[in-house]
Amino acid sequence: MILIGFKIFIKIFIFILQLIYITITLMIGFIYYKYFDNYKIFDRYYELLVGEIFLIWWVKNILYFIKKLFIIMFPLKISKYVFVKKYKNCIMYIPKRVE
Repeated sequence: MILIGFKIFIKIFIFILQLIYITITLMIGFIYYKYFDNYKIFDRYYELLVGEIFLIWWVKNILYFIKKLFIIMFPLKISKYVFVKKYKNCIMYIPKRVE
């Protein structure tokens, strides 16, 4: 039980670090193109690109995090599936046979 709590804490901590890293990276790029780019050619396109990348990254990581958290917390409590095996980082499920 302590190990599961520690795994969840580590995943939350890594997720927060990733969020801080991507935010700082995008803000540095945005500030550079906004204030230090003399040509201003890619200004509008860069803002749109940053917004799309940030949104896609947010949605992808949050969905991935929720999925991993669900698999860690409820590995054997899914009634329609049988736990098969853990291979590398993937937990595989197969449907139960209905007879």
